[in-house]
Amino acid sequence: MLALRTYQQQALDALYAHMRERDDHPVVVLPTGSGKSVVLAALCRDAVQLWQSRVLVLAHVHELLSQNRDTILKLAPELFGKVGVYSAGLKSRDSKQ
Repeated sequence: MLALRTYQQQALDALYAHMRERDDHPVVVLPTGSGKSVVLAALCRDAVQLWQSRVLVLAHVHELLSQNRDTILKLAPELFGKVGVYSAGLKSRDSKQ
């Protein structure tokens, strides 16, 4: 199981504060290799578990989708079976939902 680093948790906290206080579109910027996928995974976990919401993650390459799916499942293994990848370009669909 993954745990967020201090700066990743701070980025997530800042994102949530922005969403509570403003009515526009937030952007999280972190350097290469800093764990943006982990922050995204934490956001997805919270959206599903805390807010009973659904999440759509878009990426321009299948590898990023697979990486994000794997990171979500490492951070929140209880979401196994609820996370899938659909890639029309590669004719890949591993979600039954």
